[in-house]
Amino acid sequence: MLDLKDWRGDVSFFRSEQKTIPEAMQSGLCWDELCTVLAPRPLVRERKADLRYFLPCVLDDSKPYTGKTAQRFHPGACGPMRSREHVLQQRATWLVLDLDDCARSEVAGYLRGLRDEQITFLAYTTYSNGAPGKLGYRMRVVVPVDEPLTMARYKAAHRALNARAFAGGADTTGESLSQQQSVWGCPPDRTGGARRGRNDAGVVRVATLPLEVPKTAPIRPPVVAGANRSGLPSAQRIERAMAWLVSDDGYAGWAKVLMALAALRHHLGDEATESLALRYHQTSPPESTRALKCDLPQYDPAAVVQKTPTMPAQAAVGCLLARAKDRAREVVLDGMRARHSDIDRFNRAAVYLAEFHRNTYIALQNHVAEGRP
Repeated sequence: MLDLKDWRGDVSFFRSEQKTIPEAMQSGLCWDELCTVLAPRPLVRERKADLRYFLPCVLDDSKPYTGKTAQRFHPGACGPMRSREHVLQQRATWLVLDLDDCARSEVAGYLRGLRDEQITFLAYTTYSNGAPGKLGYRMRVVVPVDEPLTMARYKAAHRALNARAFAGGADTTGESLSQQQSVWGCPPDRTGGARRGRNDAGVVRVATLPLEVPKTAPIRPPVVAGANRSGLPSAQRIERAMAWLVSDDGYAGWAKVLMALAALRHHLGDEATESLALRYHQTSPPESTRALKCDLPQYDPAAVVQKTPTMPAQAAVGCLLARAKDRAREVVLDGMRARHSDIDRFNRAAVYLAEFHRNTYIALQNHVAEGRP
């Protein structure tokens, strides 16, 4: 059994959410050093995107740059960057799990369970914790493991620990080794709600987790519409999420959703991707520039989704599902506050959350039970 004092971990840092090239990669950190670089004190920023982000491994510098990052270098240039290809052969010795929309007592119970099992962890509130419209507690939990995990084994270990310690309630987008997360941070008006906890005990033995990893994992998913062997949600699941998205948060939000669809084009198929993009685009305010000038390439949804993806497919899925969850939650909250009389839409939103975002649905039930407006 690996003693905590002998455990070591690696980490790659990015200066902000948009950066793909790491500002630093650190190897062989002891547990205390890792906790210090991830959460020494809350990083206060006006925008979540300006926090420092990380991956729980170092990046392969022998792979060529891809996407827009590649355009900054000569053709064929290689180096470390945040992408699936650059973590495919890498190893991680710690897991990162996100808990969203949980009751405070629920989170306390999870952490108490880890302590009871003598599991080492670092836990800290995420940037969205306590934000208006965000129900429940939001926390990130870091757990060291006793052996290096490949991308496939990281996903399996994440899923197994999620089931064992968090009743399957952790965000599944965190199963991807290439999914970046932020360090401990908060906005200026919520510094009082920033919380951090730590338990120094034993290192999780991977051998005790019921891992289910395929013997062979394809490097690239097959280009088949709706294919699900890549580990991504089905096309039907993504379409269900897209049905809740409305383009009413400006050009940046519009472009982000379309670029997420671009990253999923091989998974969904060209025809389905363009159809979803057009349907989403049609929800834009009629007076908006993107609606008035959709004949220009930068405002044409079909042209935008044909661009080279700027985010990994797993991150794209996370983007769309998170936005759909937030939108459905808004519909339910508005219905609870009697802001609209569309009972059918209210019910559909509640069913969607109950089916796909159980923690959010339970948080809403608690919201009603406690009599909050």
